[in-house]
Amino acid sequence: PSPASDHLIINSPDTGYVELFDASGRIVLRSHIVPGINELGVRHLLTGRYVLRSNGAQVPTAVMIAR
Repeated sequence: PSPASDHLIINSPDTGYVELFDASGRIVLRSHIVPGINELGVRHLLTGRYVLRSNGAQVPTAVMIAR
């Protein structure tokens, strides 16, 4: 995955939510999303790999936070 540093951009076809999990499986970010482009702030997160899951996705997405 392409690393993010300050924010993630999510293009969603539907209203719903996304959750970002750390390597321990803890939810570190939960956000409501709307149809279209959504920007999630991740500046507060440590560098590392995370898993992004949305309410409509069958398969989670890997996310890399890098500074």
